[in-house]
Order: sequence, then C-alpha cells, then structure tokens
Amino acid sequence: MKLPVAVYQRGSRIGGVEKAYGQARRVWIMDRGIPTETTLREMRERKIFYLVGTPKGRINQHEKQWLTLPWKQVRDSVQVKLYEHEE
Repeated sequence: MKLPVAVYQRGSRIGGVEKAYGQARRVWIMDRGIPTETTLREMRERKIFYLVGTPKGRINQHEKQWLTLPWKQVRDSVQVKLYEHEE
C-alpha cells in the first residue's frame, strides 16, 4: 500500500501543507532543525501528532535523565524510553 507523503520544509506553514494535501489525522515526522519552536507550539496547541529529532544542543540537558529510564516494549521489534518534561 502506498501512503501519501507531505513534505514539510523549513519555513513552511502547517496550513500550506494541509491545503496542498488535505487535513488528516497524520503523524508528522521531521528532522531536527526543520520545524521552528513557533511551528511546534502551533502543533501542540492544535493537538497535531509529531515526531522530531532532539536538537543536539538540548541532548546534553536531558541525557542523564534518559539514561536512567527503563526501556518499554511497544512492538516485537521496537523499544522506547518514555520521557516527559516541562520547558
């Protein structure tokens, strides 16, 4: 099955992608450095699901807490560490 892919480029607006590809209950996957903090804030406010790589500068701030978290099995071949924090 082929799935449509919407490409988000730096500086794009969410509305522009939705206008081109339609609104859908999708998960946006973006490389670090692509979405701005403003875009991420808009996505959180609109309850849009997204996955984005952590900027390298922030990894050091949180790495010690990540290392102590247990791995959780979410699928046969996928393990994750669940981590929440307030900005």
